[in-house]
Amino acid sequence: MSKLMIAMPSDKTPPLYDFFNDELNEKQRQKLLSLFALMLQAPVSVMREPYVKHFTLERYSSLYELRAKSKTLVRIIFTMTPDGDVLFLTPFVKQHRRDTMQALESSLSLLDRMRDGSCSYDKPANLKVTVTKTGNKQLLAGDSMRYDLTVANNSNVALENFYLHDQFPTDCSTAKTITTGTYNTRLNYQITYKTNYNDYRVLATNLLSTNNYAFDLSAISLMQDEVVTDVRLEFGKVPAGFASVVKPTVTTQTSANLANGYQVVNRVDAGGQYMSQWETGRAAWITLIVRLNEPTLPKTGY
Repeated sequence: MSKLMIAMPSDKTPPLYDFFNDELNEKQRQKLLSLFALMLQAPVSVMREPYVKHFTLERYSSLYELRAKSKTLVRIIFTMTPDGDVLFLTPFVKQHRRDTMQALESSLSLLDRMRDGSCSYDKPANLKVTVTKTGNKQLLAGDSMRYDLTVANNSNVALENFYLHDQFPTDCSTAKTITTGTYNTRLNYQITYKTNYNDYRVLATNLLSTNNYAFDLSAISLMQDEVVTDVRLEFGKVPAGFASVVKPTVTTQTSANLANGYQVVNRVDAGGQYMSQWETGRAAWITLIVRLNEPTLPKTGY
């Protein structure tokens, strides 16, 4: 038996939900429900005039129109999935010919969004963001070190307000440089930074995700005793499967007076929003500080 499914954009309520609940009266809703039941019980008898119209124009050849008989011309544009299921796309009340054309274009747009992950159908949103960080396992006090990062939206839906955030351990090191890396989806994004004296400010904007940029954090004009504590890459909306290609990097300079065995902990997190729900991933890297044995001077006995 085939299934009836509904297009579910990631950024708003499914169109059929609002249409069914807000724009139809009870009689019209019951007629639609009867048609839905008939499509499940006897799909062959329904998939033809006068219940269904198949659009033959090449641009719309994958689309159909479900027609509910009433004084009001209630219509639903739908398509058939590869599994033979019905996927409802755009409902509307037909008053003019242009209403049909607008619904057809809206339906094609929904199908495009399914390909980029910002729309699904009857699939629960599976949210997952992954982020990793690697660096030196051991380091001499006073030396600089580099961290390599990866980030990905492994959800099955697009995420809004997607970010990558690195927090520097300012108690034992100073932020020096960052490189942005590259990503598998072409979009524009910005970098912001935070200090111990000020909240986030823009470091660079209108960056292209397919380019790798380098920034010298030590060149930022700061007040006395002000240091950079955090850096964020803010991507906005990213599709399902968005991921780093060339790894972003961060370099820091450790304090020269760190004790032997001191643990430098550097943390990173990333996340994004689906409707009202946030999904985040976190990682950390620990580096052990090593001090070479200093020679012991001979005692004079005085």
